[in-house]
This record gives sequence, C-alpha cells and structure tokens, in this order.
Amino acid sequence: MVRTDYLTSNTTLKRYIPKCATIFIETLRLNPPFGTFSKRCNSPIEYNDYKGNTFTLEKDKVVIIPVYSLHTDPDFFPNPKVFDPERFSEANGGTKPYKDSSVFLPFGSGPRICLGMRFATFQSKAAIVEIIR
Repeated sequence: MVRTDYLTSNTTLKRYIPKCATIFIETLRLNPPFGTFSKRCNSPIEYNDYKGNTFTLEKDKVVIIPVYSLHTDPDFFPNPKVFDPERFSEANGGTKPYKDSSVFLPFGSGPRICLGMRFATFQSKAAIVEIIR
C-alpha cells in the first residue's frame, strides 16, 4: 500500500523549496556565520573598487574583510536592514550577481572557502524541511 499522505506532503514541499532557499540565503546575509575574515596577499596587486578608487596591496599584507558590513551596505543591497528573500529569487538572478561582485560572502570565498559550507547548508535545509513537515 502506498502512503498517499506522504506523497502529497512531498509534492507540496517541493513547491516551497525555492522559497525556503531564498529565506535561508537572506538569513545568511543578515546573520552571517562570522562577521569578518582575513586574506593574505600572495603577490602585489592593484585593486580598483566599485567607486573608481585604486589601491595597491603589497605582498604578505593581510586584508580584513567585513562580511556583515558588506551584507548590509545600501550600495550593494537596497533596503539592507529589511528582510527581503525575493532579492535572491531566480527571477532576480539568485546569488550569482552578488557572488560575482564579491559582496555576498557568508562562508568566505576563493580557494579557502569554508570547508563546512555545503554540510552546514544541507543540515540547515534538512532542519527546515523537518520543521515544515
């Protein structure tokens, strides 16, 4: 015998997964796992910011990246203090535009991105699914 209630609940759940994903991502934006992280320059680099300023970073200099400040900067996120999961919807491009411009960094970036990122994301989504069920 097939449990139809289980099949129906899973079908219903599938409709809400994209919305849950955007809620999860917006939660990470407003409450990143850590407020800052650091990167060490492997070689001298000239950096141009989004305002047109140019900076020269010397080899072995450590740069502190303020994740929370980036995530709540109105230059990158309109109405930054407002919880708006739709900013990360597929219709708005998802997280790609923010990751491409390096302003959405809940788990860091580059080759030393947090090793537990996928595990933490999976565990959080699994918990959300269990709560909804």
